Amino acid sequence: MLARMEDFVENTRRKQIAWVRAIMDYRHWNASRLAREGKFSHSTLSKFFNDPLNVARLETAIVEKIARVGGIPPYQTQPPQAARGVAQGEASAYRPVPGDGLGDAVDALSAGSNSAEAWVLHSRALESAGYLPGDVVVVDRNADPRPGDVVCAVVYDKTGHGETVVRLFEHPFLVSATLDPELLRPVLIDDDRVEIQGVVTASVRPRRVA
Repeated sequence: MLARMEDFVENTRRKQIAWVRAIMDYRHWNASRLAREGKFSHSTLSKFFNDPLNVARLETAIVEKIARVGGIPPYQTQPPQAARGVAQGEASAYRPVPGDGLGDAVDALSAGSNSAEAWVLHSRALESAGYLPGDVVVVDRNADPRPGDVVCAVVYDKTGHGETVVRLFEHPFLVSATLDPELLRPVLIDDDRVEIQGVVTASVRPRRVA
């Protein structure tokens, strides 16, 4: 009986972890943003993920709150089918790593805005503008871009598959700031192939170990 109960707890926890991580990937949210949107304490997820005994489970009330805002039913891991797919590309959702010192800084930079999301850069497309791979940027999805702003966008190809890019907004183009010749071509902003996701309002750089 005890063994069956332990198996049940382990299986439920594993499903909950996979589900919550799938939601954070789908929404491009970190744990703090998910807690804020779900209107529960961030410490709930922190204790859940970092339980030293690896047995903590989310209570039913928390599962219901996450389900209301997550967009993926419990305990599924696949988001709803979209008409067009989006690849990770030049940026991906930031996930705080315990002890890295970035989580608090990112929370402070995005505090007070329900439309702010944190992304990690993977490209040198804006290296001449001071943005390097590994930098964490805060993107405001509700901000209207102005000339010279750094924006996060999705560029779709003819098959309907999209790739996330981070560029300078110089209407009617998205342009890079780099010496990499493969990234120099400007992207024409239209109403179908390019979707502006938001404006970068702040950034933080993790400490590089020599």
